[in-house]
Amino acid sequence: MNLGKTIISGRLVETSTVNEVYFDWYAGIANRTDLTGQALAERMASVLHAEIKFRPGFLGYAWCSDLMWGKKRAGQVMHDPVRPTRFSGSGSAGDLVSKMAREEWPAHEVTRADASVDIDAGEKTFEKLARRGIDVARRYKLKIDQRGDWSEGGKRGRTLYLGNRSSTFFVRIYEKGKKNRIDDSDIFKHLNEYEKLLKEAQWEEQEGYFGVDLVRCELEFKPDGNARREAAYIKPENMWGLSEWTHELFSKIVRVGTPLKPISEPRIPDDKRTMMYQMLRFKNARHRLLSTEEGTKYYLDMIRQHDGLYLKSDGAYSGRGKERPLDRKELKKLT
Repeated sequence: MNLGKTIISGRLVETSTVNEVYFDWYAGIANRTDLTGQALAERMASVLHAEIKFRPGFLGYAWCSDLMWGKKRAGQVMHDPVRPTRFSGSGSAGDLVSKMAREEWPAHEVTRADASVDIDAGEKTFEKLARRGIDVARRYKLKIDQRGDWSEGGKRGRTLYLGNRSSTFFVRIYEKGKKNRIDDSDIFKHLNEYEKLLKEAQWEEQEGYFGVDLVRCELEFKPDGNARREAAYIKPENMWGLSEWTHELFSKIVRVGTPLKPISEPRIPDDKRTMMYQMLRFKNARHRLLSTEEGTKYYLDMIRQHDGLYLKSDGAYSGRGKERPLDRKELKKLT
């Protein structure tokens, strides 16, 4: 049952560790009313070192900003004056986008996250993982689908799908090491040794080096409702522990279990997170109050009465005391 060492092969992943899980796809809703969709796209492009290409949007959005690495699309931002901005990062950009969103947009909602782990245990790696996946799927009566050249022994790569693609949890196991290679094609056979070395160097530069036996296991997690906000704080390895069957499968394929935590279980929020929720929930009412002199006075009095919020001379906030109270301009900066 020993599957060997897990390695991470994405060209933008900084470290390679045993059983490390990362985001191969990360998409969500930004929930940033202070920034335009174009500003969000420019920020993502800066983080990814990507070029922005604008085009007409779809799914009801006015604009779509594609974030390009040459001819490859690394991310996308869908924006519209009246709709919440949606963003996504795929492949090597997925992990970078997730870190940026969690640091800079803590109130974002996750619409899809692919938690991936790469495993290379030498020959027959795919057979070992596929056998474990099929056993789990049959035990939980999940849909099983197979794609690729299974009849030819996987010369050009095979893929195993577990679960329903439209459900919250969906798993794919595929031979990543063979995906971008043409070792067995007629084209590769006609190359000389120097040309083969150039082709290997090209693969390594573009995608990172993938051993021919390397297999990628991806959990496609699509939360709904309140779980979208919770998902923004869940690590990729812990997403495998959100359902019984994915928890069991993850334990079998990498020999590392995650705490089994139901998606409906409430998470104890910290102060920053609680305040963010409150600001978003009562945003419209707060803006209406602050738009008038009478409303602003009422809002200030309410804060002083219930919270005793005061501003120190050095700009720090504290509870009741002798510090001067907030004025209207300072309150607007705070809110």
